[in-house]
Amino acid sequence: MAAMPELVRVKDSDLPRLRDWLASHLPHSWKLYGRLVEEMSGRWRGQSFYVLGWPEILAVAEGEVDPEVCKVPEFVTSPRMMSIFSPNTEHAETLLTSPGFIDWTQICFFKAVPEPVFDAVLRVIERKGGPPPETQTKQVATAQKEDLRLIEPPEGYTVRSLDPDQDLELVQEPYRKRKPFAEDHIRELIRAFPSTGLFDSRGECVGVELGSEHGFLTRLHVNPSMRGRGLSKVIVSQQAKKYQDDGLPVVTVILVDNVRSLKLHSSLGFKHVCKLYEILYLPDDSAQSNELRSKYHHL
Repeated sequence: MAAMPELVRVKDSDLPRLRDWLASHLPHSWKLYGRLVEEMSGRWRGQSFYVLGWPEILAVAEGEVDPEVCKVPEFVTSPRMMSIFSPNTEHAETLLTSPGFIDWTQICFFKAVPEPVFDAVLRVIERKGGPPPETQTKQVATAQKEDLRLIEPPEGYTVRSLDPDQDLELVQEPYRKRKPFAEDHIRELIRAFPSTGLFDSRGECVGVELGSEHGFLTRLHVNPSMRGRGLSKVIVSQQAKKYQDDGLPVVTVILVDNVRSLKLHSSLGFKHVCKLYEILYLPDDSAQSNELRSKYHHL
């Protein structure tokens, strides 16, 4: 039997080849593809990428970040957040168990992985003998320019991009206690990517949506007192148009049990294209692990 290829770090000069390989596996590779595109664009730098096999790629994963370059490196290292993609379960498991690549004594949050990787992570965790992981299933939805239904703001409301300093408090309040360094992370997202805020006649913000370093529309939030008035449709459609005007793909991920959000996006022309999975690995029942478990569904 031929030996399995080694895990190697992708050089900057080889990133275009990796991008093309990930593009050939869309939509299941959306998270890694989007992150790599933002790395190459310079909007969000500092992420390393590792592949199993080169130049014939079998699997790919996010590695360590460069703290001198990465914006808010603590956000993706406390705990470690990463994504892995492979169309093959065996190759995904080989990558996951490559010596020294993942420290299985530490908490790890696997983000937006396809079903073969999901199955591989669960098998590896089971062999580790730790507590059962927390999991979520999300629906990937995309909107093409010809399908997007643009909703204009109601009379008395205005739409504008967010200011990373003046509007930060409005955006980060729902996330303040959910994850360390969330405030710094949100500020940098506003600086780097398109954002949309909806403001009433008094200039008060009633809802927002941001872009992310993964290429997703993210962090849609409407003030609870203003819900049920169709304002989410205004915000999402206006944010999607900004992405399209900038020549960026319009992609979002939605929890599969969030029926209201799924219907909202469908009404605006978004198509459901695939499911991706998230896994919070907790190596033990320590206080830190239990605290993260309690916050998991809000991370």
